[in-house]
Amino acid sequence: MKLFTSFLAFLILCGVLCAAEQPNIAVFLCDDLNRTKPLFWYYVNALGQPRVSMRDGDWKLAATLQGNPRPQRGPGASHSAEWSVNIKTAVLERFELYNLAEDHREQTDVAAKEPQCLAEMKRKMQVLFDEVQKDTPALAGLEILR
Repeated sequence: MKLFTSFLAFLILCGVLCAAEQPNIAVFLCDDLNRTKPLFWYYVNALGQPRVSMRDGDWKLAATLQGNPRPQRGPGASHSAEWSVNIKTAVLERFELYNLAEDHREQTDVAAKEPQCLAEMKRKMQVLFDEVQKDTPALAGLEILR
């Protein structure tokens, strides 16, 4: 890690990389990255059912979205009014909990073994998903240009 950090610093000094334009390299320039908010993402075009995931420290929580919040697929597809309504009304379900420090390949769902951790992670995920639902534009009645 020290060699990689030194190499990045060298590239910045040589002008190959600009530190101001490369905010993501901060991950490599420090030994510990302390987040104040968990990482959160959702992917409606997942293989299978649309999913939501959150990582907080060594823990990852994954959930499926009840309903069908999947946009149209294929060339020229866009987010439709139906998609917008579906996201705004989707409900998180079927939770899976992984301890990434012990299981980085996410092979063992430990939700049943860690009920307190599961409850806390679900609470945090719901707060973040509520923000996504609130911020999803209401497209009902609007024609989206392609």
